[in-house]
Amino acid sequence: MTLAAFGHFYGLYSQYDHGLAIRDFLTPACEADHGRACTLLGRHYTWGWVVPADNARSQDFHRKACRLGNAVGCFFVEHQRYRQNVGNDQIRSRALARLKSYCDLGEVESCYAVGHFYEYGNGVPKDLSIASLYYKKSCEIHPWYCVIEDQD
Repeated sequence: MTLAAFGHFYGLYSQYDHGLAIRDFLTPACEADHGRACTLLGRHYTWGWVVPADNARSQDFHRKACRLGNAVGCFFVEHQRYRQNVGNDQIRSRALARLKSYCDLGEVESCYAVGHFYEYGNGVPKDLSIASLYYKKSCEIHPWYCVIEDQD
């Protein structure tokens, strides 16, 4: 996909013609091995945006994105693996380690997810100081992930 075509895709997308964007740009781009397009398709199937929610298709697109080197796609694969394997400490431990490594590579959602797991004790011992470190790291990567506390 050329830069101009990708710009046209974002133009369609910002005008909320998501169906055309998926059909005309994301699907062919993913088929042509563009990892970001595969991740975006996976997200649509994860949350049922424009297309029916389909966990299997979502995972397929995210796995392909990850194989193509897209860190966000890898995040979704590991996050799903972590959430689906409650009770299997070995699988969850490997998934958490991978999420931490993606965070180290600058994948903001991985940092935030790890912080969330520690904040609420989701599969790990509850530890607010570790949670805070990961939340701060996500904030340093992208300001959307910053939490502003009231200063009384």
